[in-house]
Amino acid sequence: MAGLSTDRKTAELDVSLVAKPSSQTAMNLASGPIRAAAAKATTASRPVLVGGESMSLSDISHATGHDYTIVYPFAALLIVLILAALLRSVIAPLYLLVGVGLVIRRRSEHRFTSSRAFRDTPACFS
Repeated sequence: MAGLSTDRKTAELDVSLVAKPSSQTAMNLASGPIRAAAAKATTASRPVLVGGESMSLSDISHATGHDYTIVYPFAALLIVLILAALLRSVIAPLYLLVGVGLVIRRRSEHRFTSSRAFRDTPACFS
């Protein structure tokens, strides 16, 4: 479907992908070739924007990837330093951080595989 605004300065062109919009294939297409084609067609007076579910999910994936590589390690280091000062120990904060990390990892691995993944999980970790 294509549409033109009433002032004839804005156009909308709908493109449907064969892949499911939330799939990695669709996100790679939206952030790769489709975004590159839009950038190639962009001029100073005529911007071309890419939107939709696949593009939004791709942007979110990119932003969270940045968080995982920059923000979270810095936060973990800061938490270890604060715990080391409070507990007056070097090893205890590392054990605490590794323990919490393992619980979070276990929960995130099972979140997407089964809706009943934590039926046997103790209440303190629910």
